[in-house]
Amino acid sequence: MAVTLAVWFALRANLWAAASPPPEQSSVRWDFVWQAALGEPLPAVSICPLLYDKKWAYAVEIDDGPVSTLGVAQPLLAEFNFTDAPPGLSGGHRHPFVGGAAVIVERSGTPNASFLNWSQLRQLQTKGWGVLNHSYWHSGNSWDPKAAMSVDQIKQDLFWSQTILASELGESQATTHLVYPNGYMPFELYLAEFGLQSGSRVGGRLCNLLNARADLHDIDRNYLDEPVWSKETNALWGLPKTPQAGDLVIDFTHGIQAGAQSPNQLRWRTRLGSIASRFGEGGSDEMWCAPTAAIINYIQTMRASLVESAKGHVTLTVTNSLPTTPLTIKIAGISPLSKLGTPRGSLLFRQNETVWITTPPLGVRKSTVPTQPKVERVYSASLDAQNPKGDAWHIVKFDRPTHIAAVRVLQHGEVHPGFELIIKTTASSGKSQILVNTPLKPNWGAWLLFPIVPTSKAQEAIQLELSTDPGLKAVEVWAGDSE
Repeated sequence: MAVTLAVWFALRANLWAAASPPPEQSSVRWDFVWQAALGEPLPAVSICPLLYDKKWAYAVEIDDGPVSTLGVAQPLLAEFNFTDAPPGLSGGHRHPFVGGAAVIVERSGTPNASFLNWSQLRQLQTKGWGVLNHSYWHSGNSWDPKAAMSVDQIKQDLFWSQTILASELGESQATTHLVYPNGYMPFELYLAEFGLQSGSRVGGRLCNLLNARADLHDIDRNYLDEPVWSKETNALWGLPKTPQAGDLVIDFTHGIQAGAQSPNQLRWRTRLGSIASRFGEGGSDEMWCAPTAAIINYIQTMRASLVESAKGHVTLTVTNSLPTTPLTIKIAGISPLSKLGTPRGSLLFRQNETVWITTPPLGVRKSTVPTQPKVERVYSASLDAQNPKGDAWHIVKFDRPTHIAAVRVLQHGEVHPGFELIIKTTASSGKSQILVNTPLKPNWGAWLLFPIVPTSKAQEAIQLELSTDPGLKAVEVWAGDSE
């Protein structure tokens, strides 16, 4: 069944109508203890709506994974700062503006230098950036019924994009945020199934996080590609003049132009400079800048956590099923005579009878996403590029029966006229089966995916063969459970 807009609206209504509370999960406990002064009353304690008790949040999303994200966007944003102090307090550590690279997984890790490779994405992560899921194939759109994706195609896309991201970048944990490809909303119906908590698009409905009923699956963002933005006379177009408590402002582009004097980069400098000088370190310092996934992770965990107070003691209980995040706790009513120490890995600020503590990251880091079925890469090899006729075969022999979950083939270039990619397997029973038989168009950098799971059972085999061509550079075989 193709998921058209009409089908999406109907399924979406049924999805929310049938929603039930999540099952009870294990939790982790974090305690803060201090020496309370004689006569100190029971303090009032709460979890701040945003990290560092900031008023509103700002994120930048750069779609499709252009290499300029690392070379241009990251250093540009890093010129602007906020601090980790609560608004109105001094002494905070400086933090640079950061964003999120929304990658098309099919294009990641190829010889095409126009797109970020895995090493470059890891560099971005070390600089505080996030890597967001922008789908595997970047397929589907809402304006052409012929481009509608089937339910199986959407599930295959989400499963394998999350799996590859977790394998390459996440220490077995994938991102929790999807940037909808082409704004294609039928993906929304299946986010939770594959470990995704939120999604963003131009024209989304959510821009404030304090509404507990707000739809985190449909977050709005500003469209700042040069052909659109250049038509606006104001570089601050789309920014609220006075952000409200809980606002989430996302700016999105497909890339920031190189060249400090380019009109596009000058607009970005004006925009970022205004945010920093008014709401960052140079101004009220009431804004938190982070990758979209980090902001939503905080919101989700904050909503599901419990904080309790006793005399000289605060206990925070965090559900393990949610992604790891620090939390900021506000404690009011502590006597100026009480003695406090900063817990290890935490931040502590104090003003009169109020204390803010930002915890270390809490929760279980290694929660595999997606969880079922479990798959792993069992074979990876370069293909012989010396075959001028494109009629050779690459043979993979497994040591024992293997349940094939998917095959990925790296294409970089044109294939010979008439060439067809054929992938066939031989089971332990001796029976052969053709998995793939398809012609290939020229493609300068893509990991072609031929999935079996999660929409079918993994296929048992002791041998795999595929036809080769100089335009095909490498092959991966992923295996999983038989169920």
